[in-house]
Amino acid sequence: MPLSKELAQLKETYTDVYEQLRKEMRWTDKKIVMMVASVYVTSDRKLDIHRYLKLCETIKKDAGMFSYLKSPLRYSVAAMLDSSFEDPFEAFNEMMKVYKSMIHYGFNRSQYTYLAAVAMIQNDPRESEYKEKVQRAVEIHQLMKKEHPFLTSHDDYPLAVLLSQREVDTETLIVQVEHIYRSLDRNGFRKGNHLQFLSHMLSLDEAHTADELIDRTVNAANAIKSSDIRFKSMLYPEAGLLAFLGDEENKVYDIKDFKKALDQEGPFKWQNDMNVKIAVNILVSHQLQEANNLQTGLFTTLETIMQAQQVATLAGVTGATAAASAGDGGGGGQ
Repeated sequence: MPLSKELAQLKETYTDVYEQLRKEMRWTDKKIVMMVASVYVTSDRKLDIHRYLKLCETIKKDAGMFSYLKSPLRYSVAAMLDSSFEDPFEAFNEMMKVYKSMIHYGFNRSQYTYLAAVAMIQNDPRESEYKEKVQRAVEIHQLMKKEHPFLTSHDDYPLAVLLSQREVDTETLIVQVEHIYRSLDRNGFRKGNHLQFLSHMLSLDEAHTADELIDRTVNAANAIKSSDIRFKSMLYPEAGLLAFLGDEENKVYDIKDFKKALDQEGPFKWQNDMNVKIAVNILVSHQLQEANNLQTGLFTTLETIMQAQQVATLAGVTGATAAASAGDGGGGGQ
């Protein structure tokens, strides 16, 4: 089906932002450019390409010699900061303070630690509470590792930070995460990193019971499977995102149409999986912006879920490149 007028405009905006970025980032992995473009399309802040490039250069210049921030990771970090703060340069300074605090209290130096630091200041810019929040995030990550020692690693840092925003006992939180993980496993989801991420992501929701979230996620997965979108484990976060909105079947039709429209665009022609992620990201964001009737608490939760999905995708597309660039023993310049 042809896209509705609204969806066609969203696709046009996304394509335009992508082209602006691609002209300046010709040697950067296309997936990184695609995800950076989606960050701007789903935020209230329009891309100012000159400001963005200046921020990228500032981050690279200020990073230590062996820092991950000298790698393409800086493009993702810059997009997150620039789309969230009026003064992204000052926000970068705050991010580095939080990053150093995270290292001090037990997180290892990695590309995910930088993304976790950005996530923390995005959610709570009050510097006076960073120490307490960092310690709580480290505690949650340690409990994650206790439950899944072989699955839990540096890539779970951002989710530990987002989960630390919930005002519940950490042990209770981990029990809920485990209940969701095991229940989804029994419902056809494959055990592994993607399912662990999904169970953490769903636990960010305080508006529904764990069993409600499980049922809605299974329904979302079935709706995706019934379309011609191949439901891989890498799309588990997208199923979780759809689960929060409800009306999964109709949403999947829109996503399929949006994805097909992207497939037909030259730059995105061979980016099948990324096109699904981008479609879900943009359409769910659009739905949130249109849903004025949502309760404030639920709206905030959904924004956090969106953030989790974006961080996961950004981490996924920058992780291997950043690791190769910084070296096995690197990432420690700052």
